Amino acid sequence: MKAGKWARKDYMGEEVFGKTLAVIGLGRIGLEVASRMAAFGMTVIGYDVFVSVEAAAKRGIRWTPLEEIWA
Repeated sequence: MKAGKWARKDYMGEEVFGKTLAVIGLGRIGLEVASRMAAFGMTVIGYDVFVSVEAAAKRGIRWTPLEEIWA
């Protein structure tokens, strides 16, 4: 900016709509992240040892085993 140039291409964002986000740990923070990203149109998958498939589905998260997430 000091040089009077605005390198707009250097500050372009990435479209997240339609992409998939994997959340490891569906505690308080993980659920907040999942909720906010779902609002942007992302597909949210997640894993947590203590959360059941049904509990994750109630929050709009597809519970996925770690082996599938890493792939």
